[in-house]
Amino acid sequence: MDKRIVLAVAGSGKSSSIIDQIEEDSRALIITYTENNAEQLKNKILIKLGEIPKGVRIYRYFTFLYSFCVRPLTNHEFLIKGINFEVPLPAFIQRSQKSKPEHYIDRNRRLYAGRIAKYLIQFKLTSDLNERIERFFDTVFVDEVQDFAANDFNLLCEMAKANANIQLVGDFFQHTFDTSRDGNIRKSLHDNFAKYCQELEKAGYVVDLDSLSNSYRV
Repeated sequence: MDKRIVLAVAGSGKSSSIIDQIEEDSRALIITYTENNAEQLKNKILIKLGEIPKGVRIYRYFTFLYSFCVRPLTNHEFLIKGINFEVPLPAFIQRSQKSKPEHYIDRNRRLYAGRIAKYLIQFKLTSDLNERIERFFDTVFVDEVQDFAANDFNLLCEMAKANANIQLVGDFFQHTFDTSRDGNIRKSLHDNFAKYCQELEKAGYVVDLDSLSNSYRV
């Protein structure tokens, strides 16, 4: 299976490279951070094929976490009722033990957004997640990967173990937002490009700087 991260400058065709690989019979999961980018990807597929193929799913990242990961895998146990996007987390939550449900879930049964990925990892649900990915999809695309941080970056590393093709695309030097922040977890992730690439390589991804036009060189 091909596991790679394609890093290139803005305007080099990273998102278009995803669309180019989508066909009518594709079984593909596309994950992106912003709502605007999700809509753009949907529109480009509609322009290309006239419809979204039945085997293709496009998710905003937190919708993916909640709808595809948490609800099917654990909702029966914890009765999760949504996501809490509060930032920063209350001090008593930051000090809570990571083995306890309250470290991840507020009093209204909502998961703290920045700890959903940590929740999946801590309670050893990533193998179940990867099996679920394998059941429905042959390929996973993650767009805007430069904005995945902290626990969410760790989850991308865990997903590399899935028996599916995975392609992450982004521009490291356009890092603007963080999907989440959680204390010192991966705090310096975006400080050093070489170390960023090394972390992905350790997880099993091939770092691709050459496959797109206008890719940057380091």
